[in-house]
Amino acid sequence: MSPRSKRTTRQRIQDMLDAIAEIQRFVAGQRFEDFVADSKTRKAVLADFAIIGEAASHVPEDVVQDFPQVPWIKVRDMRKIVVHVYFAVNAEIVWDTIHADLPVLEKQLRRVMDYLGDDEST
Repeated sequence: MSPRSKRTTRQRIQDMLDAIAEIQRFVAGQRFEDFVADSKTRKAVLADFAIIGEAASHVPEDVVQDFPQVPWIKVRDMRKIVVHVYFAVNAEIVWDTIHADLPVLEKQLRRVMDYLGDDEST
């Protein structure tokens, strides 16, 4: 069994939540201008967006169907952009996503975690 297949759905969702928290820590206290000027933070944030999208791509279809309010396709697509079109990533869109979309996504993912419960096998 590959390491990839050993992650449970619960672990994948937790990976997403951890990456969101890390992004929020990275940009805490920054203004947009600071973010644009700070290549280390931008690259770290993009790496976490890649983690969020990769983890989302492994969430089983039944969970995706049970939570249509989670923008699963957009989350996965963000990873594709960050990884495959890295040269054209728009910092303003990333910044807006951090501040407008991640807090909402975090709440949605916490609902998914509640739904999954404490069963470590899910």
